Amino acid sequence: MAGRREEKREDLKARLIEAARERIAGDGLANLRARDITQDAGCALGGLYTVFSDLAELVIHVNSATLKALEAKLTLPETKDRPPTDRLRNLAQGYLSFAVEHRNLWKALFDHFPPESSPTPQWHLNEHLFLMDVIAEPLAELQPDMPPKTAPSAPAPCSARCMASSASASKAASSACRWSGWRGRWMSWCRRSRRGRSGGGGDGALGGVAPGS
Repeated sequence: MAGRREEKREDLKARLIEAARERIAGDGLANLRARDITQDAGCALGGLYTVFSDLAELVIHVNSATLKALEAKLTLPETKDRPPTDRLRNLAQGYLSFAVEHRNLWKALFDHFPPESSPTPQWHLNEHLFLMDVIAEPLAELQPDMPPKTAPSAPAPCSARCMASSASASKAASSACRWSGWRGRWMSWCRRSRRGRSGGGGDGALGGVAPGS
């Protein structure tokens, strides 16, 4: 019986995420409404809150799916053995192509700021790091001795920063340690930035997103 309930809950969760994703893709994050999502998912309004604590958590799961789709776009196996300059060019082209093709979903990665009472979970912050990781490898081949001081000291918000400016990591142990340190500082900044920027609107709007009807 418990297994059946969990199966139904997971099915509802998937339908809500897909419905929210479709709404964001079509109308933008600012126009997202809980009532529209549940109507599209075929459940009562209260059903959303049996799966997610609030609308902000649902948007995080939509953004998680967007990041996975972006990762698939950028990590093509056929580019694996190409020269680093070619791989960086492919990364830039893939990122721009994804942003153009999925503009509203891409924008939601930047526009969503959870309230202080419900901060972005660590597992989702970790998902943003893949952009830095995929860029780090070809950069390390081009400039293995890039000193840490060349890393940006005032990074731009999350995913944009990952593509616009990234530190390199050498395959040598010392460079790997430097890269780990940069990632740690970046993560700390990202958490502070999201907490600070969420203070103006709170979850009542999710950056313009109303939780109710």
